[in-house]
Amino acid sequence: MSSFRALAFLVAALLSAAPAQAQRLSDDLAPPGEEIEPTPAPETDAPEVDTPDPDGAIAIPDPPGGSSEVPDVRYPVPTPEETAAASADPSLRIPSRITTRLRSLDANLRALGNRGGGNVVNAVLSMLTGGLAITLGALKDNPTDWMSVYLYVYGGASAVRGVLDLVLTPNASGAAIAYQHMPMGTRDEIRARLAYGERELSSLAEQALIARVLDGSINIAAGAAVVPIYLAPNNFEISNPLDYFILIGAGVSIISGIITLASSSAEEQRWDAYRQLRDRLVREREEAAEHGEEDEPVALAPAPRWQLSASPTAGGAFGGFTLQF
Repeated sequence: MSSFRALAFLVAALLSAAPAQAQRLSDDLAPPGEEIEPTPAPETDAPEVDTPDPDGAIAIPDPPGGSSEVPDVRYPVPTPEETAAASADPSLRIPSRITTRLRSLDANLRALGNRGGGNVVNAVLSMLTGGLAITLGALKDNPTDWMSVYLYVYGGASAVRGVLDLVLTPNASGAAIAYQHMPMGTRDEIRARLAYGERELSSLAEQALIARVLDGSINIAAGAAVVPIYLAPNNFEISNPLDYFILIGAGVSIISGIITLASSSAEEQRWDAYRQLRDRLVREREEAAEHGEEDEPVALAPAPRWQLSASPTAGGAFGGFTLQF
């Protein structure tokens, strides 16, 4: 038992003497005049934990740009003169009845412009038919007999109809394009556009009427010419099978001419419809004026405008560009 106590005492003495010996060893290894400091214990990478506020409030960081260290940015503000000008005439207002007439003219001219001009194929075929009839009459053994004369008349009428189809048939494409690109920035421009649309639509209707009357009259005249030129010299006797084809062709020509004279063209129909609309709107305006009522204005989009602006800031300047359309 005494030997066990002596051994435990010896081990305790050795353990107590180890730090002092290690310190003496490090002092011996250090260069002269320098002392070796003990190495601190390494820090652990434990995550930091926010200490909760005793009052229970949660700290919220400032939003971006909200810090007092960043200067405020001042945007350009319109001047009183610019604000007054914008509020004085923000847009052009015209009566609703004028707007209705403008839209009607636009729709009519656009529809007629999509149809194009005269039918070139029909015109060319009419001229070829007329030239062929004249050629057949000239190649007969007797180019001055009643058959040749009728072929001259029929061929000349067909050729004239082909020329009229090319020349007098109205083409609304140019008027429609010009009307659609006319400005409406002021009241004078609106009046000019309205007058131009009415004038062009009326001119197209008048041109179509002239072409229709001439075409129908030529057809009737060419069909009726068979009586004095072909039937009268033969005492109104039909002895040749060819006479039946001539009579049938003359009858078709007369019927076609009558139908052409009785039917109105698309240009005339649209002009009549617009004229009725205009007269009705004028009557409504007069009745409203008698009762002291005014037309409801319609706001049109203002003309495109652009504007440059600049404003100084704490750290420099700020510029802007405004486009209104």
